Amino acid sequence: MKSKAVKVVFDRRKEAAKKGYGYVDVVVNLGKKVRKYVLIGTSTPEEWEKDSNSSEVKAVVEKCENILVTMNVLGEESNVENFNKHFYEEQAKNNEPELSPEEILAQKDFIAYCEEALAAEDIKIGTRKHKQVVIDAVKTYGKLKTYGDLTPKNILAFDRWLHNGERSDVTIYGYHKRLKKWVGELARLDEIPRNPYKIVSVTRGKSKERQPLLESELKKMRDYPFDGKLERVRDLFIFS
Repeated sequence: MKSKAVKVVFDRRKEAAKKGYGYVDVVVNLGKKVRKYVLIGTSTPEEWEKDSNSSEVKAVVEKCENILVTMNVLGEESNVENFNKHFYEEQAKNNEPELSPEEILAQKDFIAYCEEALAAEDIKIGTRKHKQVVIDAVKTYGKLKTYGDLTPKNILAFDRWLHNGERSDVTIYGYHKRLKKWVGELARLDEIPRNPYKIVSVTRGKSKERQPLLESELKKMRDYPFDGKLERVRDLFIFS
């Protein structure tokens, strides 16, 4: 049976077992042992078939099939050089340059990754809320959107933005501690070229000294009508 001229393949580089993800390519069979590969992006072994059925991938497949028809009608030799001529001429017209694997990874959504990573963690509700606050801060900052934004320079700029007087040094250190975990995971998966936190050093700082309650504040606490156990807790706190 003759193989299909254009099809989608996954992990031809055999990296998924090690990295947890592989590259998705459209392969064009031009002749005996002559193939053209068009990189689509990355996916996981569980998701790649779903991703390969996206409208974007189908558009690339259709484009490649149309080029083969055009080459046949024009009587052109079926080789990579002639295929590239049609493929890249059309890209130039549409201003859609082919991206390298590194460029494709750099455009991936960092905030979406953080939210997916948080959703997958088996943690307490309180801890989840603290981590969500960090993600919300990254969203508000607005300059750490993609994997390509994860540079030492941008992490330092984010740190300066956090030091706007609304947060203590200890709180900001906690933000970086949580963010550092997700950034480190991306570096270990080779999703980013280097971990910026290997270069950027964030200090813990000092906690603000707690001030004792005023007599008026203690009086309010003594007079407040707590119920049940809270009343005993209040009494113990005031006694201490």
